[in-house]
Amino acid sequence: MSSPPAPLPREPLNDVPPNVLHTPPTPDSSPSFKRTKTLTNLISEEKLVPSLDDNFNKPSSSISSLRLFSQLGYHKSITEFYTRHTRGEALLIASSENCYEQTNSTPFCIRSFGHSSKVAVGNEEGDVLIFDSGFTSSEAGRLRGLRQCIRKPHSTAVKDLSISRSDNVLVSIGGDCRLQLFDLNRKQHLGTSQTGSCNKVQFHPHTPDRLLTCDRLGTLTIHDLRCSSQDAAHITQNEIPSSHYDKTGKLLQKTRTGVTSIAWCDDTRFASCCETNSEIRLWDTRYLKKNVIAPFVQKSSIPRSHKRLRDFGMVSLTFDSQDNKFWALCKDGHVYSYYAENLDAGICDDLTCPEMDIKDFYPNVSVINPIEGSNEGSYIAATGTGKSAVLFPKPSRNQSILAPPVFLNNGHCDNVGALIQQKYSGRLASIADDCTVRFWSFNEQLIEDVKGSTANMFSGWAEESSSQT
Repeated sequence: MSSPPAPLPREPLNDVPPNVLHTPPTPDSSPSFKRTKTLTNLISEEKLVPSLDDNFNKPSSSISSLRLFSQLGYHKSITEFYTRHTRGEALLIASSENCYEQTNSTPFCIRSFGHSSKVAVGNEEGDVLIFDSGFTSSEAGRLRGLRQCIRKPHSTAVKDLSISRSDNVLVSIGGDCRLQLFDLNRKQHLGTSQTGSCNKVQFHPHTPDRLLTCDRLGTLTIHDLRCSSQDAAHITQNEIPSSHYDKTGKLLQKTRTGVTSIAWCDDTRFASCCETNSEIRLWDTRYLKKNVIAPFVQKSSIPRSHKRLRDFGMVSLTFDSQDNKFWALCKDGHVYSYYAENLDAGICDDLTCPEMDIKDFYPNVSVINPIEGSNEGSYIAATGTGKSAVLFPKPSRNQSILAPPVFLNNGHCDNVGALIQQKYSGRLASIADDCTVRFWSFNEQLIEDVKGSTANMFSGWAEESSSQT
């Protein structure tokens, strides 16, 4: 067998110029380096200024694209761009010095009518007050005022209200464990039902003859109003006792868990939350039977921070029909969202700010549509920040940078209890412990006049930070 051939000797590098061995490659030797160098030179020579105009289209949401823009000096401009365009409408919210109404006691709840500019307010003395915002197109004149008052339907505070889809029927619940039903067109009382200590009440979204209530004992009740007899006007159709009691938990500690809030998501399903933990349960009325305890369809998972620290109860719950999400205000100062179709998948969004301080179960969360006549929710309104209400820009899948929240300041002198949007006009209405109901509107000229006025101590406007004094 023949041996393999010997390797050829290496040729010396005498013919290579010595300056090539110790000199880095020139920019022309690498196409990518050449492009980067050329772009850097243009920026340094101020031939290409890293700024964004108003017609700039949002780039891809990938991390690499954002990192590249940050290296080129675009990060500040991109943040300003998203902040300006995402919070532009919210920063135009204002309320003039005469855009409020005084109540005779502390308001506890507020609800909007669907076919008029009226709002219904329940106060601490047991009255139901109906105000008309009464805005004109030119914002001139004081056309607001008390349009209707239902005196003392409850012996204690009115805890919640609900208005039917046709605006004809109003239902109220109070601390006296009674449910009162009123016909607003005929101005007459329809009936009374003895219930538990209810926390919330809601009409069915499409059927005006069905009511959903929740109470402090953990019972969810669906009422049927289709009976002709006044004695049977509030027959209980279905009842879910101990709806948030976990059988796999501590069986020896049989404490009743109160349900704090409820929300319909469609014709057959609704969700509920409780005061002991942040779990949301989804129920389907098609599986409910009388005198039979039906299990929930889905339930949400608890945030990881609650597992490490302790449980926090849910304060308020609402449904966003555009994104098919539940938004829940938790007592830990966070606003969580969950997909209605996949509730057990966990939290989708987590919104919070340092000013959030939830001390009780009275704050509220709602979806705000800033454009009048639009059905798209772009902001999440939450109370619990003291004398201000906060508007969080609603997260979007196509948005990588979330704009900071906007605060509605100087409108109230005490804690804000709720902020809602009027379905008919698209404007906002808020209640606070200073016994006032304030109306807000999106108007650029109004906010300039309010901020520039010397008598702005009775006016309110939107700002980028909260003013807690």
